[in-house]
Amino acid sequence: ISSATFDQLRFGNNDLTSLTYRETPAGIALSATGNSFDVSPYIDSKKPKKQRDYTLNLKVNRLVFGDKREMHEVTLQADCGSICHSAMINARLGEKNSFNYVIKEGKLNATSNDAGDLMHVLGILDSIEGGKMNLTGSYNGDKIEGAMVMQDYTLKKAPLLTRILTIASLTGFLDTLTGNGIAFSKLYAPFTWRDGLIVLKEAKAHGSALGLTADGTIDTGNSTLDLNGALVPSYTMNSMLGNVPVIGDLLMGGKGKGILAMNYSIKGNMDNPSVSVNPLSVLTPGFLRDIFNIFDQPPPDIDKIAADRKKAEEEKEKAQKEKEKKQRDPSLPAIDLLKTQ
Repeated sequence: ISSATFDQLRFGNNDLTSLTYRETPAGIALSATGNSFDVSPYIDSKKPKKQRDYTLNLKVNRLVFGDKREMHEVTLQADCGSICHSAMINARLGEKNSFNYVIKEGKLNATSNDAGDLMHVLGILDSIEGGKMNLTGSYNGDKIEGAMVMQDYTLKKAPLLTRILTIASLTGFLDTLTGNGIAFSKLYAPFTWRDGLIVLKEAKAHGSALGLTADGTIDTGNSTLDLNGALVPSYTMNSMLGNVPVIGDLLMGGKGKGILAMNYSIKGNMDNPSVSVNPLSVLTPGFLRDIFNIFDQPPPDIDKIAADRKKAEEEKEKAQKEKEKKQRDPSLPAIDLLKTQ
């Protein structure tokens, strides 16, 4: 089908007063208006697939992402391929919160006054409550370089942080996390994105009770994590010595660290990664902690990682095609054997 137009369309969670679909030389163009549009069948955040370029124009009362995950009063315009060249989304989250997203002239800007609700709706995280979010970025070829800032949010029942606190024997923080949650004042996370691969560099989050840093990669295509960082208990009190000239730098090892801090590492599949904590780093002064940090490694090279991943995917696809070819023609192994004699 190269084109289709419906004056009214109802099925599943879809209730549209108009829908127009057409194929163009550039890809696919889709326009829709109505009460609700269900995008859940087309979304798989863990396994991004190769796709054609597309243009979207939506104006619906409900945009459904999954069970109890939806945006309201949505206006969406987008021109995308492997990356989006331009986009605009205005939507309401819950009763009174908002989400605004704009890509224009190589710049990206996204804001929400409820980061936790937004991440829940998009299927990213369910462990954040509240928080104001501002995400900015700039396109550099097929990469996006930017930063995400979140303020005044609470982290609850976060599985990875729970494992880190358990290994570190920080039972007081563990009880708080599984109860009312741990409050954070600010998160600042510089990132580079390319083809589903996210590289974090010197990301920091802190509240009065706890501080965290993170560096490494989040590979959404392969559902893997490779992160390293530091956990700083009693962040406010712990970091006050940083205001003391020279001594503060020596003891803490730089802004965002503390005298009492321990290094951690998270590696492996997102569903069940291995988590390690370096107990020797707990009381090590900052200027020595990096020397004894058993988790240190060079900063990730997103271009090299993306190239290696692409090569592995091509080799896997090639092997699969050869396997299918042999299955279709059982005589091929015998022919190959004769050629070697």
